Amino acid sequence: MEKENLALSPYNRDPRVLAGPKLPKKVAINDVTLREGEQTAEVSFTLEEKVALAHRLDEIGVAQIQIGWPNKSELDREVLRILKKEGLRTPTQGLATLYGQEWRREVDTSVESGADVVNLLHATSDIRLKYTEKITHEELLAKVKEAIRYAVGRGPLIAFSVVDATRTDLDFMKRVVEEAVTAGAERISIPDTAGVATPGTMRFLISQVTHWVDVPVQVHCHNDFGLALANTLAAVEGGASIVDATVNGLGDRSGNAALDEVAVALKFFYGVETGIKLDGLFSLSRYVQEITGVPLPFNKPLVGENAFSHKLELHIKRVMTHAPLFEPLPPESVGNRRVFPLGRQTGPFLVGLKLEEHGLGADEKQIEAIVSGVRRLASEKKASLTEDEFLNIVKGVLD
Repeated sequence: MEKENLALSPYNRDPRVLAGPKLPKKVAINDVTLREGEQTAEVSFTLEEKVALAHRLDEIGVAQIQIGWPNKSELDREVLRILKKEGLRTPTQGLATLYGQEWRREVDTSVESGADVVNLLHATSDIRLKYTEKITHEELLAKVKEAIRYAVGRGPLIAFSVVDATRTDLDFMKRVVEEAVTAGAERISIPDTAGVATPGTMRFLISQVTHWVDVPVQVHCHNDFGLALANTLAAVEGGASIVDATVNGLGDRSGNAALDEVAVALKFFYGVETGIKLDGLFSLSRYVQEITGVPLPFNKPLVGENAFSHKLELHIKRVMTHAPLFEPLPPESVGNRRVFPLGRQTGPFLVGLKLEEHGLGADEKQIEAIVSGVRRLASEKKASLTEDEFLNIVKGVLD
């Protein structure tokens, strides 16, 4: 994309701003829609939908696709089998928890499922260890080491996830990740499981983990306080090279970081490549909206129907003069389009544009009458006009 089509803050890449971050040259996006998406209230994918969505994610360029829980879901195992048979290019990931006494069976099923990466999970925060897991720090460390050694060398790449990391004691977290890597873990994942961290916290924690261990660090952020995107970007500033995201920000409770926002922000704010084909984001978003039945907010950033809408006459004039005056990036860069809603703020400039679009002409007095009709109907409706409503007004004035 040509630089002059972007209109971002010049401070974003100022050396003084970027002096602290340890930015990687490339960030791998691990799409977790097939797993977290189904943890969204009222969402459930069919086998066919999961397979089709995986192929769409493959086409758009995600670096990894999290399929789900091979041990807990026969459907997820079947998805992995089909994708392997169909030659999916993107590596797949399966999850395995280490809770209770049956963890070996869960690891076995996940390792044998055909997933390219198996992520072992265990909570590490004191609140979780006390109220749900009921084990000590030493018992947890012993289990983590045993489980990783049990899983490594059997085919998949083995990662370890420090569940509830943002509420885990820092000294204990250091011991956990160091022991996990020593035992053979090739990646460490730091989830903000309850969505309770600030960007400053995420940047600090990830910078600590990347200092402790020499393996790729992954981050998984929830949106309970509306900070999933900010926390994901802060984690990248701290040195994370793998980030989790979902299409349309789906996920447990308030969801996760949205794939489109993460990919676009990394590219245009930081100059960090993700491999995502940005112009396919809008159509991917619409597909997921269709199969889940979860509607997008009309003003959802980047891929919302009105993400690039302009209603004030002054703004419309400026956009038509030089779009970057009111658009940080061209709508077509993410597969979206510009919209000029007809409403109470509509003036003669927009009416003239609309008439030209339909191959119609009108004099100044007729345009004023059309403007009055548009404003009157928009006030009555308390909403913007449809094209048919606009054309009916035009017909009444011109006939």
